[in-house]
Amino acid sequence: SKAVDILYEVTTNPEFLNVLTVSGAMTPAKMGYVICDMIELGMAGMLVTTGANISHGFIEGSGMQHYKHDACFGDEEYARVGMNRIYDTVEPETNFETAEKLADRAFSRLKPRIPYSSIDIMQALGEMLSEKKGRGILKSAFELGVPIVSPEFTSSEMFLTLDDYNRGREQGGKQPIFYDAGHDWRYYFNAVQDSQRLGIF
Repeated sequence: SKAVDILYEVTTNPEFLNVLTVSGAMTPAKMGYVICDMIELGMAGMLVTTGANISHGFIEGSGMQHYKHDACFGDEEYARVGMNRIYDTVEPETNFETAEKLADRAFSRLKPRIPYSSIDIMQALGEMLSEKKGRGILKSAFELGVPIVSPEFTSSEMFLTLDDYNRGREQGGKQPIFYDAGHDWRYYFNAVQDSQRLGIF
């Protein structure tokens, strides 16, 4: 009960900058909607997350599905039918292919020669999803102006998508989109320094 009291205090007191920290592949397990609720209810002023939630959250926010894993099937059987297992959920390989095309559209709105942080890239992806029906972490955060910081962005499927997009630009004689990981840390440090009180959960 003490933990609940603390959570209530920090999420109802406007003096607090509340940082919601999440890791792992929560979105395939449909926990993304809980994060959406927390953002939409004003419980989180910033989201710090690993890349898995970004990649799968983008897929979920685009209207694609994850499914519950059936223990009767092994990974090799899933692979033969174009399915990928993520812990106890599975998703079609076509999800990644479709998500890559959508993400490329979002990346095309970014300008070369400008250093972009993961915050900027998440906003671009969220803006793309705001044009679609349905819910998703990136969409909720974009619409409510909640920054998403992903320190592990470079280890995510979405970063590989960005890297592939950049290689395509370079092959076409165009400048790549520049990702500046250091900006994330500077942004977070300044936000914490400027806050009256800080809540991290």
